[in-house]
Amino acid sequence: MIKNPKKYLFDIQLFCLRIDEYLLGIDSIEKYSQSFVVKDAIERNIEKIAESMKKLKDLFQIELPIYDRTYNFRNSILHQYDEVKDKTIYSFVLHDIPKILEEVERQMDVLPD
Repeated sequence: MIKNPKKYLFDIQLFCLRIDEYLLGIDSIEKYSQSFVVKDAIERNIEKIAESMKKLKDLFQIELPIYDRTYNFRNSILHQYDEVKDKTIYSFVLHDIPKILEEVERQMDVLPD
C-alpha cells in the first residue's frame, strides 16, 4: 500500500522536533558529548529522517534539496560511526535540522491533502 507523501513529511517533521526536544538543556558541544543517551537518540532520528526522505524520493519523486547531504550523513553515522565526531553531528543538528524542518513545512503547504 502506497501512502500519502504527507505522511513522510509529517514523520520528518516529528523526528526534527524530537531532536529539538533532546537538545533542551544542551547548549554546548561539551554537554552534548557527555550525554550518550542524547547522542544515541539524535543519531537514530537523523537515520529516520534520511529514510523518510528516501521513501519520498523513491515512492513519490519528491526530493528535498538537502536530501543528498542528509542521506550521505546517515550513511556515515551507520557505516563509519567510529570516524564521525560528536562535533560533526552537533553541527549538523544545529545547522541542517532547521533547514530540513523549513523545507518540510514548505512542502506540506504546497502538497494537496
